[in-house]
Amino acid sequence: MNSFNAISVRDLTKAFKLYTSPRELFKEFIGQPPQEFVALDRVSFDVRKGEAVGIMGRNGAGKSTLLRIIAGTLDKTSGNVEVNGRISAILELGTGFRPEYTGRQNVITGGLCLGMTRKEIEKKLASIIEFSELEEFIDRPFKTYSSGMQARLTFATAVHIDPDILIVDEALGVGDAKFQRKCFEKMQQFRRRGCAVLLVSHDMNTVASFCDRAVLLQRGQVLMDDNAADVSRVYYQMLLGNGTAPDAPIMAAIGGEEEVAATPSPQATRTGTQKGAELIAYSLENEEGRLVNTLVSGQKFTVTIRARFDRDIQEPTVGFLVRDVRGVDVFGVDTFGARIPLPPCKSGEVLEFKLPCTMWLAKGTFFLSPSVGCIDDGATLDMHLDALCFSVTTPLRVHDISIVNMAPEFEHLSARVY
Repeated sequence: MNSFNAISVRDLTKAFKLYTSPRELFKEFIGQPPQEFVALDRVSFDVRKGEAVGIMGRNGAGKSTLLRIIAGTLDKTSGNVEVNGRISAILELGTGFRPEYTGRQNVITGGLCLGMTRKEIEKKLASIIEFSELEEFIDRPFKTYSSGMQARLTFATAVHIDPDILIVDEALGVGDAKFQRKCFEKMQQFRRRGCAVLLVSHDMNTVASFCDRAVLLQRGQVLMDDNAADVSRVYYQMLLGNGTAPDAPIMAAIGGEEEVAATPSPQATRTGTQKGAELIAYSLENEEGRLVNTLVSGQKFTVTIRARFDRDIQEPTVGFLVRDVRGVDVFGVDTFGARIPLPPCKSGEVLEFKLPCTMWLAKGTFFLSPSVGCIDDGATLDMHLDALCFSVTTPLRVHDISIVNMAPEFEHLSARVY
């Protein structure tokens, strides 16, 4: 195993035997193997020390099975898994906790299940309770806790073993926003000292913003292992429907000033049902109506979308999504959500839609994803994900890491003693 790796997975396979009746057990006894469900099929990847890797995939893709094998709570069928360091795994709420025990008692039993000694637990007990922010409830039965409170105590216990590898399986999704922020700050602290983090989440923004890489599983196999933004884009495509690469750059279809038009992205992905309507052109325009690739924060701009319809649609909708370079959704809107009804569209029509907005993002590079949909059946008909790349500048001096321009208007007041 490479000394820089915290986790190394090679050709990992896990198959579950399926018994449809007691007779199947007898058949296996006399040498007839039962049917099998292959949850993981020759999975391979590495996680380096200090790296955060997201595990993504639809339900049933094999994510939880993979984590349980790495954590050592489930046996593999074949392949090899090597870990370099102490693992702390949060695979589900209340791992090792008893409903009848109090929160305090469960910290002790949970800590023992995670590999801490009783002496370690007693030394860290006060710190665990303080981190969980459950001092008022710590001596009440765990079964009386809400799911968010259970998540707090589970996470607080797990991170206090000072792991070299932290594995989290969707356990933070039920916590409140303040505590989630606290948890991610704690995980960032771990990463700075070389701890590897393996995170399962269906939230593409969480994976794109927190993780360095992501592994996308489909039917137990690795479909993609790449930077988090690219993997989240493909996962988005999987969720929306069948996807293919978009057509050739079509920015020139609107206007003729390609040298200043927003740049068609080579990473664009076409998603949606692709039945009923097709996006054929889109652009960004400034207040003067000129095609631009740079927008000024605080100024108005227009998203223009042109679509061709090949069937009658009573309630069409168009809109767009804006994402940053890490794949985090920063803004999204459509005419239906904005309560702007569009007239019915007839088969064979080509319609152009103008969506005026004000740019309030701060300095940075962003991607625009136009879409056309049908309210009648609640479907996205065509969407070009990350189709246009554009930049934003701001006339104000704002903090370098700012995401938005809040248009400050400061008022000077003379000093006064209160």
